Amino acid sequence: MTQLANTATDNYPLCDGCAAAIVNADMGGFAFDPQISRLVETFVDAAGMLVHTGTNPVPDTVEWDCAACREPQIGDADWVTTL
Repeated sequence: MTQLANTATDNYPLCDGCAAAIVNADMGGFAFDPQISRLVETFVDAAGMLVHTGTNPVPDTVEWDCAACREPQIGDADWVTTL
């Protein structure tokens, strides 16, 4: 009998800029701010393989922090999940 691997995933809310940079693997949009670029790259390194799962509200809050750049946001988030 084959045992299935652990299928637990983590979901992260991202701002539009970070979602575009991560999904397209292009940090060029952060050339104006190397600190944000480093934060996003560190997030990607720590999270591992990510896939975009859609744009939806962040539950139970109006204001939230982007998981990658840590900047405060309002409105819907672009969600990514680990594979």
